[in-house]
Amino acid sequence: MSTEAKPEIPQELFGELDAHYDALEAEHAPDDYSTVGLLAVKGDLARAVIVVHAEPWHESELSDVDKYMARYLQETRDRLADIDRDHLLLIGSRAMRSTMPQFLLDTLAIEYEHQVLERLTERTPDGSPAVQDATMLNFLQWHSYKMIGQRERFMERELPRLREGFVSSLQRGAKQGWIPADALDPERLKALDSAEVIIDDGVFLHEVRAGAYVVANDNRTAPEVHLPPYTPQKTANHEFSHVIAGVRLSKGKAKGRFSGELENEGLYRLFDKEQRSAGKVIDEAVTEHIALNLEKLNPDPSVINPDVVLGLFSSYYSERELLDVLCNGGVKPIDIQLFITAYFEDSSRLRQPALRTLKRSLTKAFPGRNVIGELGTLMSAGDYDEASKGLSEFAQSLRFNKYKNHAFRQFGKL
Repeated sequence: MSTEAKPEIPQELFGELDAHYDALEAEHAPDDYSTVGLLAVKGDLARAVIVVHAEPWHESELSDVDKYMARYLQETRDRLADIDRDHLLLIGSRAMRSTMPQFLLDTLAIEYEHQVLERLTERTPDGSPAVQDATMLNFLQWHSYKMIGQRERFMERELPRLREGFVSSLQRGAKQGWIPADALDPERLKALDSAEVIIDDGVFLHEVRAGAYVVANDNRTAPEVHLPPYTPQKTANHEFSHVIAGVRLSKGKAKGRFSGELENEGLYRLFDKEQRSAGKVIDEAVTEHIALNLEKLNPDPSVINPDVVLGLFSSYYSERELLDVLCNGGVKPIDIQLFITAYFEDSSRLRQPALRTLKRSLTKAFPGRNVIGELGTLMSAGDYDEASKGLSEFAQSLRFNKYKNHAFRQFGKL
């Protein structure tokens, strides 16, 4: 066995190798979209750089790259294996809109493109992967290439149309009187242009149980808007509403819109910092209500009942059911306009007129009940999906509270 030391890459060469890799990554695997197997694709780009530009050091460098490649491919298989078959087929049918080359279909042993994600999870009788690493990587490279093209088309054609449709609907809503003028503040609308749009192939969105979502980016300079490649206007209306929602600004300062703290945004501000899940209930209900009404030429925002206000892409049913009860199920009705005004209101910690009025209105509408406190307790009892199963029962208890108070006034103590 040879004891000869393996030659190491000179430090001065790393900068050149990084430059070669960065150029390949920008063309073949950009970071501004989410595509299954992206790390494996990037790993193969690193391997290509070593093969072409670091020939004398192949032996010392390729073994590490191959090790990471094997891990990334297995992580991709495991990730897909955690998704049930029906959902894999659904994600595949949405993501694989491009015609796959026949040789790739044949190599993967599938007939239709949408079967590919399911195929990647299959195993032979001895437990080994049915699709070998080289074939899997070949598919992931093709998929990455197609996603780059989809994103470019989306950014050039779809995104401007979706933004224009959203702003136009906001302007119409302001003229109709149900969207507050503050929502059209130029600084807010600039946020739509500065937002970093990330196109997802559907796998990550499924994993986080969202059709789309908004978060702050790592440096807090702008929001990240995660969208599917084929985004309906209603979905864009919902996510763009989150982008321009009111925030709690530091007193005397205009900064902080992208602080990344959910408790400082929209109707999360009704709740304490540790009650984010409760904040999400009201915030998402109002956001979805706004998005649904923005789609209509002549909306009636006072109609909140999700059984009546149904759309092809509507969501947050139980949250909207609760919102309907909060507006119409108490001893005193609360105008939905107050929720919308509070949602868009920019405020400091000492000046939140709409939010303060909304809190007082909830107390008057449901005497003897601490709606905000009770919802906070309910939604802290587990993760969001589990806790939200109790929303319908909570809404009905508030509605019953109205009739109990009415009966007490009419007939005395029951």
